[in-house]
Amino acid sequence: MAGQVACITDVSQKTWTAAAAAAGGGGAAEAGARKRVALVEVKKLWDAVSKKKKHLDKFRTDRRSERESLYCKIDRILAEYDILRAEYHGGDLTGGHVKILMKKASEIMAQIAACLDEDKSDRCKLSKEEIEAKCGKYSKLLTSWNAVLSEVHKEEPEEEDFVRTAKLVGIALKLHRGMGLSITPKGHDVEDHLVKQMRAVPGGLFDFDESWGEQLHQSGSSNDQRLRNQKSEAKKAVSLLATDRRNNLTETQSACEKVKADHTGSKRAATLEKEVETKRVKKEIVDGLLEEEEESNNT
Repeated sequence: MAGQVACITDVSQKTWTAAAAAAGGGGAAEAGARKRVALVEVKKLWDAVSKKKKHLDKFRTDRRSERESLYCKIDRILAEYDILRAEYHGGDLTGGHVKILMKKASEIMAQIAACLDEDKSDRCKLSKEEIEAKCGKYSKLLTSWNAVLSEVHKEEPEEEDFVRTAKLVGIALKLHRGMGLSITPKGHDVEDHLVKQMRAVPGGLFDFDESWGEQLHQSGSSNDQRLRNQKSEAKKAVSLLATDRRNNLTETQSACEKVKADHTGSKRAATLEKEVETKRVKKEIVDGLLEEEEESNNT
């Protein structure tokens, strides 16, 4: 169909050329008549192009909205894990959903592979094993980037952390290139500058992510609400500085830790246990990737 559109467009351009040539020779009346005929023909051709394009658009829309299409089935698999493509975000995944996808990449991609194999087109020449292998590569790629981010979020990283992060970045980008995927500017930045910045910034980069930014938004909103009736900007600034200093005192930090420890059996305690379990799982993933890469290099 796209070829037909291109063909019609080409014919219309040739018709315009013929009309221009006709206008340049012969009598003025004859040239004018030929030009009018050519214009009518061109209009017909452009109408045909317009109809074909509308038909293509409708075909794409129907195909995408088809309830049983692979496109929608994969969306439903992602929805099982609360991963939703945000319409306001151009149909892409937001940060929180990407984190879920990376964290559970293995089981999600296994489900997607099964779906692709079960409902593949008759024209698909890939075997079940090939589909699983391809999805497995994406699973490993997502897991690798998850491991990189896990290392970046470490507090007070040491030399062994820098070395491990560099290896994980190498694994992720090696997979990227091996799969024929383009490397974004952020990918190049990670490759060239991430470990250098981890070394250069005291305490590491664990605070420099979207969670840190979101926390500032929340604390800023809270402070704005607290000081909404204070007209003096100078007094607002003094109050904010005092609050920041108080929150960073050793005594305050110790009191916060004590509150955390006292939440035995509460929702907070469950959250803390979940955080510990998450760290354990991430460590296993990182160790597994590094061991696999070492075995690959040895062979």
